[in-house]
Amino acid sequence: MSQPSQKLLYIAGAGRMGSTLMGKILGQADGFFFGGEMHTLWRNGIVGEVPCSCHAPIKECEVWRRILIEAFGSLDAARAELRPAHVRQYGPTRLPAMMIGPLRRRFVRSQGKYLDALARLYHAIFTVTGARVVVDSSQKALYGALLETIPSVELFVVYLLRDPRAYAHSWMKPRQSGDRQEEVRVPGWSQSLGVIGSFWCLNSLAVERILERRHVNSMRVRYEDFLARPEHTLREVLAFVGELAARLPLVDSSTVQLETSHACYGNHSRFRTGAVPLRLDDAWKTDMSPWRRRLVTLMTWPMMLRYGYSLRASSGTKNPI
Repeated sequence: MSQPSQKLLYIAGAGRMGSTLMGKILGQADGFFFGGEMHTLWRNGIVGEVPCSCHAPIKECEVWRRILIEAFGSLDAARAELRPAHVRQYGPTRLPAMMIGPLRRRFVRSQGKYLDALARLYHAIFTVTGARVVVDSSQKALYGALLETIPSVELFVVYLLRDPRAYAHSWMKPRQSGDRQEEVRVPGWSQSLGVIGSFWCLNSLAVERILERRHVNSMRVRYEDFLARPEHTLREVLAFVGELAARLPLVDSSTVQLETSHACYGNHSRFRTGAVPLRLDDAWKTDMSPWRRRLVTLMTWPMMLRYGYSLRASSGTKNPI
């Protein structure tokens, strides 16, 4: 049986790892379309009022409106059919289900109608945009497990990692979303370093369960390596999905020229356009208190060593994984 020609590039991770930036850059490559964090499309775009990265509401965005009508016939039908079986299904408390085979299979079976709607949605994206590769930065392990079961697409998973101390430091700061640069209230659990460290490890294990499945194409990329060598890393991703000849919007080795995109959700960087410098954010090394760094390191050190991160804050990373 021949492989499906529609390629879905899924960026998995724990958040605050540069997935929106990577997705937006790749979305400008020839034959690519960046949809943003598409697991939120129903909640934030169709039911809510979160704008597309073109600044228009999802239901008024020229691209998303055509996609939803192509997939479901009307916006009202999209609202009814694209609703997940369990709206709050991708949070931290459901990660253990990813690591236990019977629970994962039961979860996937419970999403039957939603899976059918997702298959129609992604097919419509390919049809409307004419893309060869759709980039989805939803990150969630469980959502990735659902996409794995859609037979009409060939799934490629990029696991985007970041030093857990940088991840924890990022979660302790406000997040921006929307086109007015408002600060988004982060969930209460994000204020606990213990929970942050546990989630980083748990999410890593959950994503690894997707990567270890034999029929899933996968690669790992560290945030630090991505920002240290952007062009090299991005071309590795292009080669991974078989699109090495695609043109990237790079001005030079550390600057990218971003255009308006149609990401349905993501951090505020999805709205950025123009020449954007690609710089590593390692403020945690100076701004994070020593006891916080030590606590996160103590909780995550086995996984840090697995992914090549140094346990010493001043040393950065070891050899790439």
